[in-house]
Parts: sequence; structure tokens; C-alpha cells
Amino acid sequence: MPVRRLVWPMLVLCLLTWSLRGQAADPPGAAESVPVETIERFAEQARAALPPSLASDQKLWRQIAPSVFWLLHDHANAPVGDLAEFVLGLRDRAKGRIVLGPGVDVVALLDPARGLDPKQITTLAEAYGTAAAVAKQEGSQSRQEVGDDFLAAVSQRALATSPATIIVLGHGLPLEIQSYGIPVARLAEALMPADATSHDLSHLTLIFDDCYSADFCLALTDELQKRATAAKPLVSAPAMIAGTSRCRVGHADVGAKFVPHFWAEVIELLYIRTPRPQVIALGDFLGRVDNAMYGYGRRPVFSSGRISGYQLINPEMVQDPVIFVPLTAEDRKALAEILGAEDPARVRAVLDIG
Repeated sequence: MPVRRLVWPMLVLCLLTWSLRGQAADPPGAAESVPVETIERFAEQARAALPPSLASDQKLWRQIAPSVFWLLHDHANAPVGDLAEFVLGLRDRAKGRIVLGPGVDVVALLDPARGLDPKQITTLAEAYGTAAAVAKQEGSQSRQEVGDDFLAAVSQRALATSPATIIVLGHGLPLEIQSYGIPVARLAEALMPADATSHDLSHLTLIFDDCYSADFCLALTDELQKRATAAKPLVSAPAMIAGTSRCRVGHADVGAKFVPHFWAEVIELLYIRTPRPQVIALGDFLGRVDNAMYGYGRRPVFSSGRISGYQLINPEMVQDPVIFVPLTAEDRKALAEILGAEDPARVRAVLDIG
């Protein structure tokens, strides 16, 4: 199966960045108290610290273990069970959020060249009772012109109050939508237009299916927080769905078209298969899409005719999506207390919920 080329220099840089963050934040002795080497090792060793109902639910724990792992990566002495309960609460609250359905406008940016056709977005949107405005370089229009048009549409959606979903499919880097050379700072600027009186992006859901998309989501959140002021605060960040986890490239089938694995699963599960749900909600990504993506690079282990676990067979093919939800001021205060942080304002405005 053809896959997207691995960008080794960026992968090494990404891993080094997260490693240095953890080293800077962890207190003395943290390496002994929290196994931060791998998520898999952490998930196994931390099970004893979980509430019984979660410890016995292998599937749910493997879904949220990365979220807890990364929180502990920077705050090694925080209680595992409390963090897990906090993440579960956010998942329960967010699962009904509508990503695609009547009244939810869609803006999309598609990779040029062999990227997917606009109908891959417009047909899906129509099936769920809405319309999509799709930007893709075709004909005489330059990539810069397409990128500028997309950013203008993003600003319009940021200023509106009605729900909207923004989709980006293509090539990416930790700090850039690579297909159109759009740095994270430009997208943040578009999401925080100068004529806004404040910046409440709670009505927006952003989907990125490209390499290093989780890293890009985190960088975008940091950029939004950096640009906020007392006069124009960031009331809420958007929700975001990343097709790849931290420090990971995305994969694709490459033929006549460049078909990313994540988006291919979305189309298969939520459009081709019937009966379709009435709307696509965040819970669909937390459930059936996540389940399908977990099979990449892993093989199910069966016991009594049921899947009892997974065996890792090809780490390079693993591509677990990540969902980030915005945190309210109350959420950030509660999380700061669990983490032992002094200032809730220093807590990132979104959190990975699996």
C-alpha cells in the first residue's frame, strides 16, 4: 500500500521539541514516578491508578490514555485518576457536538494536483443537509490566491455566530498548511480578525487531515492565546480534529487521486455505509472513526470470538486521530487545580480528549 513519504527531519525536530518540553517541566524524580517513555508503557502501568470502572474498560482507557499521558508529560506528579475522570467528563459533554448537519456551514481547502475533488466535500455536505464552499487550486488561479480566498472565508466564519466546520485536506507541517504555504500565524490571524470585538470561536470546528496535524492544532491554539489581549480576549478556542497524533505523519493511498486514510474512513463510515446517522457528531469521530483508524499498523487479538486487544505490527503505519475541545474558564481552573498549576490562564485553551 503506497504511503505518504516520511519527513524524517521534521519528525526528529518534533520529537525533540516535546522531549525538551517535558524535561523543562518535570520536577526532580518525575522519571521514576511517571513512565513517559512511551504511551503504551504508560497505559499499562497507570491502570492501577484508575477508577475501577475505567480500569476494566480496556477500549475506553486506550482511547484516553494518550490524553492523560501528555498532561503528565509536563506535570508528572498530577493524580492519574483525577486527570482521567476530567478527560472523560469532557468527552461526555462534547460527544453531541454537531460537526456536519443542517445549519452547519462548511468551508474546505483541498490539496492541489492529485488532491481530492471538491465533490468529495460537497456531496458529503449535501447528504447531511448543508452546503460547502470548497477552495482548491485549479486552472489559472495561483496557490497564493486560493490560500488567500480560503483565509478570507475563515475570517467570515469566525465573525459569524452560526456553527461552521472548516476542513483542510492535504500536506502539512507542524507550523504550516504545506499545500498552500499558509503558516500557523496566518491562520490564527484569520481566525481573530481585527474588526472582531472579542474572539469567541466556540461555534467553529476545524478538521485537519495532513501530516503533523495534532502538532499544528496545538501550535494554532498557542498562537491564538498569544494574540489575545485584555481588550479582545480569546473567549473560546475552536474544537479541532486532527487526522494524525503528535509527531506523526499522515498516510494516504496514492493512485489517480491522493486519498488520505483518515478522510477515506470518514467517507466510508459516514457516507457510503448505510443507514447514515442523521448528523455527524463529535461522538462519531470518538467512536467509529477512531475504532477504524486504530487498525492501521496494529492487528486485533481475539479471545472467545471477540477482540480482546491489539498487537503492534508496524509502528510507522500507526495514525491515531486526536480530538481537541475548547476549555471554558471553569474547565481551565479545575484542570489547573488537578495539575497543581498556579495560574489557570497558563493552561492551554484546548485539551486532547482522545
